Amino acid sequence: MLHPSIQHLLTTTAGTSPTYTTTAGSGKESILLRGGFSFPQHSDSTLYSPTLQINGDLADFSKDGLQALATAEYLRLSAVNYRSYREEIDLQLTIIGSSAKTVSRFIAIYGGILDCLPLLSKGYHADFITAEKLHISSRDGKTTLSYITKTPIEQNRCDYCGLCGATCPEQCLSEKLFLDFSRCSSCRECEAICPHDAIDIHCAEKQQLYPSALLILDEAVQIDLPEDEEEEQKNIFGMQDLPQYLSTLFASRIDEVVTCKKSVCHYSGRFNIGCTRCFSVCPVNAISLQADGIQINQHQCTECGRCLAVCPTGAMDFQRFSDREFIDYFSRLKLTPGTTVVIANEDALHTFWWQQRTRSFANTFFLEYPQVQALSSMHLLYLYAIGAGKILLIPQQTDGDVPENEQYHFSNTILWQVFGEEQRIQYTSINSLPDLLQESAGTPLTEPYQPGKFENRRQMLTSLLHFFQKTKNCDLYLDSPPFSTFGDITCDTDRCTTCLACLSVCKTRALTTDATQMTLIHHPALCIQCAACCTICPEDVLQLWPGLRLDSHFNTPVT
Repeated sequence: MLHPSIQHLLTTTAGTSPTYTTTAGSGKESILLRGGFSFPQHSDSTLYSPTLQINGDLADFSKDGLQALATAEYLRLSAVNYRSYREEIDLQLTIIGSSAKTVSRFIAIYGGILDCLPLLSKGYHADFITAEKLHISSRDGKTTLSYITKTPIEQNRCDYCGLCGATCPEQCLSEKLFLDFSRCSSCRECEAICPHDAIDIHCAEKQQLYPSALLILDEAVQIDLPEDEEEEQKNIFGMQDLPQYLSTLFASRIDEVVTCKKSVCHYSGRFNIGCTRCFSVCPVNAISLQADGIQINQHQCTECGRCLAVCPTGAMDFQRFSDREFIDYFSRLKLTPGTTVVIANEDALHTFWWQQRTRSFANTFFLEYPQVQALSSMHLLYLYAIGAGKILLIPQQTDGDVPENEQYHFSNTILWQVFGEEQRIQYTSINSLPDLLQESAGTPLTEPYQPGKFENRRQMLTSLLHFFQKTKNCDLYLDSPPFSTFGDITCDTDRCTTCLACLSVCKTRALTTDATQMTLIHHPALCIQCAACCTICPEDVLQLWPGLRLDSHFNTPVT
């Protein structure tokens, strides 16, 4: 039978706590949250929760369960923790052509809409600056255009007496004080006649520009572009790229939702050492390695989630649903042991809700998560530790092969090795989901995990692994690639001078020291094997031994 349409609301009146209800009541209540999906027709400021809607309609939550869910959703959706702003169109464009005709033609066509700064690479024209020895470089994401330009007349000294113009035999010095060097014979008579020494035909100055965009009009323009910087020139265009440049000329809303917390990031820009996993996996080159650390180009970031998933410390965080918010969110909900957790973005959940309105699914919890590929092993193992019997992930791309990442393999390997539970975490599609939800899950845990104070992703993952190890008293060693962000560090103590340089680059506190005995203390569970400590060590006494050793000593520091 088709389920009737039910409103799922979180309301409040003056002096009362928020209450879940299915009716709007007398109209005196303020509606804090509605179950529902995003529609352009929603013109009010009320928050809409796909998670509340689909669980209220298709899952078997009690009223108390829906009260807890509605409250958790309201706290999650009302907390905007990222910078959001509107960026206006930047119409400034530096153009470089090899002839005045080429430059003039471009300005005639586009000068009405673009703020053009024209440069000539060859020849001379009264309206354009001739730029010689052009050189482009980039640093910290900013492009610098350097060039030499001839400056034969010092304007501050010139009193515009006109003697130079009348004296010039080639008539190459115009009334606009423009010296056409293509006609100049360097006779220097203008210099000799000037009463104020305002003319030096060999005078030149080095200039620098910092163009937001630069367009090279023709192939005859010669610019020195070092090969090792070629990948960084993202704001330099040729005429063949003009449509691409013009397509960027629109005002845009920037949401800085992928952020990097320098306090736990293991890349040291000062020494250019450490972890660069986020940089390596970014498919759109939105992440760069700068002197002050990891930088994210918010214009280029597509929120694909790859950098978020691979970050071993949690420095890369997703502000639409941060690591801390994820832990806090589920601390407000009590999953029934063995619950199947379905995680998908809003579009996927909306489609599933639309197709399955005639059905209900027992022991199931649906979670709207903006980018499933951003989930790390911490998120997945945390869900299992608090009672999830099965975790079904619906990625945004479900055509062809389902994209699986190392976090998926890491988590499933841990569950298999510790509990003998195979494929408790699965990637699937909307079409396969109904059948999977009919399968019972169960959980081997007699008591769920109780999280302590959240510090960062690595601390939480370490705590989860320690919980699993104690629960089953296992003893195992895993050294395949998914576990390469765990491991030991050995130190040649005979050669170590205890200079403590290694401590300065270790943000997870995997390396500490005993101040009284001046000895290094290593915490293998916190070590991400970034090798920064080994690289910076002046005595070269440290060595990495990657691999996860999960035993009774897993959480024990080693001197």
